[in-house]
Amino acid sequence: ELDPRPRVNSAHYQIGNLMSHQILIKNGHIVTLDDTTGDLFNADILIEDDLIVAIGSGLSTSSGNSETIEAHGRLIIPGMVDTHRHVWQGAISGFTPQMTGAGYGPAVLSGISTKYTADDIYAGTLWGALQALDAGVTPTGDWAHNLQSPAHADADLQGLQESGIRGYLFYGGPGPA
Repeated sequence: ELDPRPRVNSAHYQIGNLMSHQILIKNGHIVTLDDTTGDLFNADILIEDDLIVAIGSGLSTSSGNSETIEAHGRLIIPGMVDTHRHVWQGAISGFTPQMTGAGYGPAVLSGISTKYTADDIYAGTLWGALQALDAGVTPTGDWAHNLQSPAHADADLQGLQESGIRGYLFYGGPGPA
């Protein structure tokens, strides 16, 4: 059963009986998107091992392995949701905005994408997912329309998983629809 509580992406993990890592974000304006709770002013969020464990005022850490972030005067908002992202194209994202929709098909779908190996899919997906996280997107729908083989699909999933993003793989392709 999946834990429904929100997760954050962090490089700190609990290994064996080592002390857990805590992050305390203090004194921010928390936008909860929860009608029951409402927005919270000058409030704190306590994160332990990538999991939000408490939201409120006057929170403190209980671990010697902790980090505190002062958020006074700042918004704390949930990660944004991107329901349509071609994550595998992360490595060519600087190239694709320079073309029209009419140019995308020949250049990408019938062009460069046909040369993608499973390793290319992995690298592009990992980079694309990290770009999304950097932009504040925490869950994304990965429209993976260049999966030429089961190995390509496995590589896409591996890139999503290793990035830490909550990615939902929409299997497809290759080529134009």
